[in-house]
Amino acid sequence: MKNYRVYLCGEDNGTRVIPHIECDQADMHTPEPPGYTQWHEWADAMSETHRQTRCQGTCGLLCVWVPK
Repeated sequence: MKNYRVYLCGEDNGTRVIPHIECDQADMHTPEPPGYTQWHEWADAMSETHRQTRCQGTCGLLCVWVPK
């Protein structure tokens, strides 16, 4: 049996994207980092000062962050 390794690389370089741009309320979505690990680090830091709320648009996803 072979041992496999997964490498998740990259750093948060400040690039932000609007998630689910096809939503009719996409302008309310909070811009977020595009990378997997970068997003999780960013979300962990954001959870200290913000809370996630559902988008009131067509997507209905938890992609709007508001200050606590």
